[in-house]
Amino acid sequence: MKRSGLCLCATLVLWAGIANPLWAADRVVLVEEFTATWCGPCEYAGRAMSQLLDDYPGRLAAFQIHVSDAYATSWGDQRASFYNVTGIPDTWFDGRFEALGASSTQSAYNQYLAILQMRWNNPTPVTLEIGGTSLGGNTYEIAVRVGLEATASAGKDMTVQIVQVLDYYPSGARHRDAFIQAAAPASLHLEPGESAVITRNLSITGVSAQRLDDVKIIAFAQKPGSPAPRIVYQAIEMAYPFPPLGSGLDGDVDGDGDVDLTDLSLLLSAFGSCAGDAIFNPGADFNGDDCVDLADLSLLLSNFGG
Repeated sequence: MKRSGLCLCATLVLWAGIANPLWAADRVVLVEEFTATWCGPCEYAGRAMSQLLDDYPGRLAAFQIHVSDAYATSWGDQRASFYNVTGIPDTWFDGRFEALGASSTQSAYNQYLAILQMRWNNPTPVTLEIGGTSLGGNTYEIAVRVGLEATASAGKDMTVQIVQVLDYYPSGARHRDAFIQAAAPASLHLEPGESAVITRNLSITGVSAQRLDDVKIIAFAQKPGSPAPRIVYQAIEMAYPFPPLGSGLDGDVDGDGDVDLTDLSLLLSAFGSCAGDAIFNPGADFNGDDCVDLADLSLLLSNFGG
């Protein structure tokens, strides 16, 4: 029997009222591996991370930070100080969990995977969506939408970082996603149900410009402060060529890759508002007309459950 759109909407609103309070986004784990070209045990760590990237695509956002070699950077040295790195390989997961040293590729792989699985089993209320727009040449505006799900227990302060990495650099299977450059970090506070878009410009230069197919952008939201441990709430990765922000699924307000009751609840909280209103949520404005209205609700309902 055919149902009208009004009846379907009413049914979904009732479901939203009893949404699971434990609803949270899937976690993408940030992995920062401190390494150097001269370090023997770093080869085991690098090959282990390389295998994990191949085995679990989309589940971790990992990059290598070189220290005390020709590929070291000032930002990388600052991260090493942040984590008080005194020996390598030294690998940090979500800014809090450390794996120091490596005796073989398999043992490092097993140790890393155990930490990753522990983190994957710990959902997060923070969501990230990323996109890029060409500004001409090899300069891009990188946009990151950061959201805090309505079911979060409290607001969160975050530092949002955007970094560019280059895969298989300097060369070989042990060198994966080497850190190249970072944009200026952004400080952000979100209350449950809120989202915000952070934009930064990055120019892809040097060897990265010659190997665009190996360029990736990684963004992550971390608890502010220093030194570590400081928990990373969520991470995300984007490979070249960069899709624009919002080119994904219409209806995915929180950017977690599907359209569900949480997205419906967020849209209804902003329904009837326009840019400049206190309750306006740009993440719910799917058609880009600066208002959250029936057109946006229709787009969400058309993809509900997707």
